[in-house]
Amino acid sequence: MRTNLTFLAIIFPLFLLAQSRTETKYFDYSFKECDSALAKTTNVYQYDDLNSLRGKIFKYDSLKNLIHIMEYSNLKDEIKDGLSLTFFANGSIKTSQYYLNGKLDGEMKSYYENGQLKRKEMFKNGESLSGQCFTSAGQDTTFYAYEIMPEFPGGYKRMMNFIAKNVVYPNQARNNGIAGRVVVQFVIDSKGIPENIKILESVHPLLDAEAIRLVSIMPRWEPGKVDGEIVKVSFTLPVRFGI
Repeated sequence: MRTNLTFLAIIFPLFLLAQSRTETKYFDYSFKECDSALAKTTNVYQYDDLNSLRGKIFKYDSLKNLIHIMEYSNLKDEIKDGLSLTFFANGSIKTSQYYLNGKLDGEMKSYYENGQLKRKEMFKNGESLSGQCFTSAGQDTTFYAYEIMPEFPGGYKRMMNFIAKNVVYPNQARNNGIAGRVVVQFVIDSKGIPENIKILESVHPLLDAEAIRLVSIMPRWEPGKVDGEIVKVSFTLPVRFGI
């Protein structure tokens, strides 16, 4: 059963959730949990009752504007199930979509900031069935995918070739039998340049440094897009040494 959008827009504000069990977490620009003073976003977790893992997450930006509401069947594992709403800074709805067991299922709609419908698309079990896109004046336009991930020039195979060609196994590490898989995380910015490069899984400082260097010399990627707008996207890459 679908949740009434107007009803949700009325009852969701935080001050009406006094009967629910809630907890608050703060996240910095790297999406790591932090103190409130350093927070880029604030998540308020609302549990439907004291015994249930079902609930909602209310996300606020650094200016305390409500930017996202998502229903979950399991808040601990963050399994999306129900209505998801995102908002513009002026409070108007940016997107509305439905999930079932973690996958898009039902109608998705997105809007321009002036309230004009931008997209409507039907999903079933995570697969897009049909859709239309519109200009800000309400005219039909070419349909495009809602989410487009960043892509290395030439695609995944070219990226693997780039890594094989450019990776340098430090002699000191090789001679001392230091080997393993380094997992490096980075963000592809709006210009397609890797930034905020950091190690998620370390093996040894020598190998970690080489993995970071390798990402830093990558050519520009094709940046990611959400609903036709270029966005920053986090990417995770394993780099193997001697295995």
